[in-house]
Amino acid sequence: MPDNFNPFPGLRPFELEEDYLFFGREQQTAELLKLLRDKRFLSVIGTSGSGKSSLVRAGLLPELQRGVLNEAGSNWEVVVLRPGGDPLNNLATALQDADLYDPDDPEVLSHLNATLTHSGFGLVEAIRQSDVEPNTNVLIVVDQFEEIFRFRRMDAESAVQAASFVDLLLEATRQLEQSIYVVLTMRSDYLGDCTQFRGLTTAVNEGEYLIPRLTRDQIRTAIEGPVRVGGGEISFRLVQELLRSVGGNQDQLPILQHALMRTFDQWMEDHEEEEPIDLRHYQDVGGMEEALSRHADEVFDSLESEDLQLVAEKLFKALTEQQSDNRGIRRPTRMDVLGRILGVGSDQIEPIVDAFRAPGVTFLMPPAETELAPETIVDISHESLMRVWRRLGRWVGDEAQSAQVYLRLADTADLNRADQAGLYRGPDLQIALAWMNEAQPTAAWGERYRPGFHLALEFLQASDAAGRADEIAAEEQRQRELEQARALADAEHQRAELQQKSVSRLRLLSGGVAIVALLAVFASVFAFQARTRALVARQQAAEERTRAVEKAEEAEVAEEKATVSAKEASLQQEKAEQARDTLNETLTRSHFLTATEHLKEGETEIGLAYLARSLRTDTNYWPAANQITSVLSKHNYLLGGSVAIDMEEPINYAGLDRETKTFYWTATSGLKGVLWNVRDRKKVGVLANGARIDQPRFTKDASLLFLSLRDQDGSIQGFSTKDAKAATTLIPIENRTGRPFFVAEPRPKMLRIVADQPGTNHINIWDAVSGKVIGKELTLSKAPLARYVVTADDKRVVSAFRDATIGVWNLEDASPVFKGKASGFQISLNEDGRFVGLRSTANKSFDWIDLTAKTPSLESLETEFIVDQCFFHEGTSKVALIGKIEKDLHCSVVDLTTAKVTAKFSLKDYGSESMDVDFARKGRGRRSAVGSWLAVIYKPGGTEIECRDLATGKSVSTFDFSANPIDFFQLTPDGLRMVTRHKDFSIRVWDIINALPLIDPIPHVLSPRLIVSRDGERL
Repeated sequence: MPDNFNPFPGLRPFELEEDYLFFGREQQTAELLKLLRDKRFLSVIGTSGSGKSSLVRAGLLPELQRGVLNEAGSNWEVVVLRPGGDPLNNLATALQDADLYDPDDPEVLSHLNATLTHSGFGLVEAIRQSDVEPNTNVLIVVDQFEEIFRFRRMDAESAVQAASFVDLLLEATRQLEQSIYVVLTMRSDYLGDCTQFRGLTTAVNEGEYLIPRLTRDQIRTAIEGPVRVGGGEISFRLVQELLRSVGGNQDQLPILQHALMRTFDQWMEDHEEEEPIDLRHYQDVGGMEEALSRHADEVFDSLESEDLQLVAEKLFKALTEQQSDNRGIRRPTRMDVLGRILGVGSDQIEPIVDAFRAPGVTFLMPPAETELAPETIVDISHESLMRVWRRLGRWVGDEAQSAQVYLRLADTADLNRADQAGLYRGPDLQIALAWMNEAQPTAAWGERYRPGFHLALEFLQASDAAGRADEIAAEEQRQRELEQARALADAEHQRAELQQKSVSRLRLLSGGVAIVALLAVFASVFAFQARTRALVARQQAAEERTRAVEKAEEAEVAEEKATVSAKEASLQQEKAEQARDTLNETLTRSHFLTATEHLKEGETEIGLAYLARSLRTDTNYWPAANQITSVLSKHNYLLGGSVAIDMEEPINYAGLDRETKTFYWTATSGLKGVLWNVRDRKKVGVLANGARIDQPRFTKDASLLFLSLRDQDGSIQGFSTKDAKAATTLIPIENRTGRPFFVAEPRPKMLRIVADQPGTNHINIWDAVSGKVIGKELTLSKAPLARYVVTADDKRVVSAFRDATIGVWNLEDASPVFKGKASGFQISLNEDGRFVGLRSTANKSFDWIDLTAKTPSLESLETEFIVDQCFFHEGTSKVALIGKIEKDLHCSVVDLTTAKVTAKFSLKDYGSESMDVDFARKGRGRRSAVGSWLAVIYKPGGTEIECRDLATGKSVSTFDFSANPIDFFQLTPDGLRMVTRHKDFSIRVWDIINALPLIDPIPHVLSPRLIVSRDGERL
């Protein structure tokens, strides 16, 4: 399929230009924008793998550039950087790369560095001197902010530079002369480290956005949305398997993205016609458990030689680090620095980097299209690579051990120079020499961990030389003792022979006294000399033994000094750990006390947030856990904190603004309305000065509430949610009491009112603020107006007349888009404003209009049945048409881009006036656009429910309720569970896939009314 492309980025985050592929985070993006309205310093906090970088890059930034933040405008310059190993220089480089300065001027970087280091207002001054246009906002995005803590620990100079970097960011957001915003992303396990910088903890707390867990529905959207954009379709059972694999462990999201990328590639290479992405493709690549590790091993094994594989191992070791608390972090590094660390040239590094960043791989950054140069920063795409790629996990552990050997060596070298430790000997020396021989570290490698690599190397060389000298001396001593022993043995042997000879001679020459005496004298002299030589040899051996004992004593003294030094280092480490524990204890207690104060003031949300922070710093702090349990149970907080509203008359009607969930309107039986602020629990004011109100409609940003005024014939006017006072010009309309109208926003800062005029066959479009009519009265037929609706994207209005004449107009200027005649006037719309569906109550056909076509036209498809219901599948061009033939229900799934039926089925005895079909939906109410493609079909009489996957038309499950029929059913938003109410008034909850009950029946004496919460977790 030439139009298919893989929409998943793998491990790397989504980028700004990929916002059209970024799904499931719409609510979090809106919350970030709301926070940015009030704060100029935002900290986006979350666990590793929670999607911080993607949320900012592909969620927040595109919305800012679209001008969604009305207060600040749409003129934004965005500067994105990571602190890395040189935060000030990286900030200067990012300012130049963002075109705030001439990118081709070689002097700019040195000028910017000088400006940034001049004072705490260096960043403000750098932006003031830049090419930024007046009234332009500058957003500084500091991604992976936790790198600043590692950089600070490198040495004293790094600590000073890190503090300067943080001060620049804080001062830039405190001043008001330049419109500068700062958004940083940081792992939540580094929150406690913020206390290392003055003012940072306060700023982070005040502008903190803790990324919430995605709901199952949001994860489903993040899976299905990109698949549709990429031109594919994914089976229902695979989506369920992916949701199960992610479960509650949402730091698995990058692993999910990588598994989806591999699965999509596998599907494009191997699938039957009309076959969706299914379990077999997912299992072929190894699933979430194996896909990443298996893929990385394939890339590693594809390297041409063992030498390249060895360089690859060293490269990944250089790009990762395991800290003392076992936290794994990334170490982005320049290409030229990598060469010095690994001790190889770029010709060996480049093929490795290219292999691991190739399209469809994305284990390393930058992307494949970026040319590698000496200054190019190389980095792993995500920390999860360290957790999931088993080979890299071993390398990271080996690197940590190697670093420990080096650090101990460097520390001992320092102690030796201070005469507090001796040279390495014995096992220490052997371990260090084996490490040097195996790791072959370079000076650049050593300097990353601790300065003084050459001194440590000299110490090891001196220790090796001393060790060799000791071995030579010991060997010489052994040779001397051996020679002395041999000499003594020879002398004794000679003496024994002489004695034997003298005895023989005495026996033979007993008669010659003179000769005998002479021989005796010679024998005595010879023996005396031999004994003398033996005594001298023994004395020399004793002296050598004494010297050896002295050497051993010296070695023992040196070992004792080294032991003392090790104990001192251990004591210092214990003190540091005690200080850290004390700091954590202080933070824990501080958060708990702050939470208590907020709870006393009735600020439940803020109190719970501080209790959560208390548990983050100490997961075993039971007072915080108990308090959270108490608050949630007392306030039933998961269902929403209670807000007491007192009015003179009982409240009959009420409604919450759906987008921001900040404002709540209420009305009495006499239609007297009041506006409330839910967040601060205060009354905003009485609406329309106490006049009767009707048909309330909030704008998307909830800044205005439009009302139909009953005492003025249904005229329409907008009221400010700041003070409940009139904020727009009254739109006068006659005889329109109790009739609905539409509030639309075809583009930012443009509001339109769309309403019909009773007794006529036309509609009008007004500018909602000025009250002026846009264009003229919109009509195409003399027949009465049957229905009019605004498309989901707020850009067009569709009108249908009783004679099936159809008209479509642009809301911005009332210009016509389409006019024609259909077979029926029952209108259905899809969720993005692309398709208009038209069905007839008399003809066996279905018509539609594609509003994105260059010249929209009416398309038609003949069907085997009269279409009673139609449902558009969100994000695709498919629609499910449902009707009946006699007593049987029939369904056809049609792709509107090809006008072909992709799936069809029928159900015997399911077709009657009371037949009902439902889908899982994000909101309540029956809409024609649905997210799930699993249809749940009710058999008249309530004796059976059939679940069908509309991608294939095949049955998923069947429920037999003949023993206890049902009269009501509802799906949870995630499409996994179904709630049923039975004829005996009992309530039951079912698993959709296997048709099994999830809980025991809930008995009731009367027939209860059922409502499922929006997250599908409460009934």
